[in-house]
Amino acid sequence: MTSTSSPLQVAALYRFARIEDREAVRARLEQLCAPDVRGILLVAHEGLNGTIAGPAEAITRVLDGIRALPGFEALEVKFSGAERMPFYRMKVRIKA
Repeated sequence: MTSTSSPLQVAALYRFARIEDREAVRARLEQLCAPDVRGILLVAHEGLNGTIAGPAEAITRVLDGIRALPGFEALEVKFSGAERMPFYRMKVRIKA
């Protein structure tokens, strides 16, 4: 199964970059993901990690938004496809 033949795209991502205002980053990520992307993103002082799924154009929108954040231009992403949504909801969590 490839992401081009699947109705949904899954993106596993991470980037080590210092995040000073984790709450602001969390709010921005929630805004980017609404309403059609689901999964989990962990926001920590040392960076961002998670997996998200949704239509390809929505995943592109979210990844472009993350790459626009300072320090996240070189975001690492691995893609796969899915026939149905693998996540029940979207959760952006701040890691202590």
